Amino acid sequence: MRKKLSRMTLRNEEILELIDTIDKSIATTLVPALTELIKETKDERKLCDNVAFHSLKLKSDSDLFKRLLNVTEKFSKILPKLKVAVEENIPESITTGTNNVNNRIVLALLSEGAYFAEEVPMLLSNMINKFYSKSGTDLDSEITRHLSHRLVLLIQIIPEMEKADLDKVVESIGNIPTVSSLKFENTSDIPTEVVMGFFRNTIGIKDFYTQTFVKRMLGYFNFKTEHKKHANITKNFIGNPIYHLRLFLIDINSLRLERLKDEKSLLELRILEIKDQNANDPKLKSQISYYENKLNKLDMKIKRLATID
Repeated sequence: MRKKLSRMTLRNEEILELIDTIDKSIATTLVPALTELIKETKDERKLCDNVAFHSLKLKSDSDLFKRLLNVTEKFSKILPKLKVAVEENIPESITTGTNNVNNRIVLALLSEGAYFAEEVPMLLSNMINKFYSKSGTDLDSEITRHLSHRLVLLIQIIPEMEKADLDKVVESIGNIPTVSSLKFENTSDIPTEVVMGFFRNTIGIKDFYTQTFVKRMLGYFNFKTEHKKHANITKNFIGNPIYHLRLFLIDINSLRLERLKDEKSLLELRILEIKDQNANDPKLKSQISYYENKLNKLDMKIKRLATID
């Protein structure tokens, strides 16, 4: 059983790598899926006639997927700017739970990206299974409830993201004062009204939808749920970046871990081959030392990645 991870530290280079991975995953998985669904559902009204989607006022089922595609592509467009903002304004490493609002925005945007790259495709698969498949698969009741709650949240954020100025949010990174610069105790949070005041008056974020997006990014409010058992779902949605980032990182790190283990095995074999030739040869000793040093560094990477899982 995995240990519960309450905090996570990400190095600057890892954040940049994550942004690239999210961008690629959205482009190769989510965008093609939505494009196909737009074509396949243009004459369908199963979602239109479902009360869960009434707030979106859909004209046909394909409208939902068109709007979701537009929101997805809108988010993808800010990723290059996010990389620049991270390179220019974020320290060598940041930890989830930080009070630095600039860092929190970066983590929350990463979490949003991981949500689109990882969870939205799962929600789409469930929607196809539930609404369009003639022989739909019966899912575990717990999973069904979880997916239903996640779908409600997706429906809620689509209108917000359609109208929010995401570019301004990214441009704010590095421009929001830190706790220390406002002379607060290091352990205290900057009050919500102070932070939102800077976004409104200094950054120029005054429209309702962009302010709502920022508040959601910073966890200043949570979506409500009727089921106390699933309260952690709303609590962890975007406002706490650890949720989606950890799920996303586990998948990425699992693949990276396997690759590093394979590389380690090859290095060990290479060292044995050299030793079999003549370990006392000065030139071969130098090679052995080089590969052993490389092997030690690999071991450190493997141990570090293994602690995240």
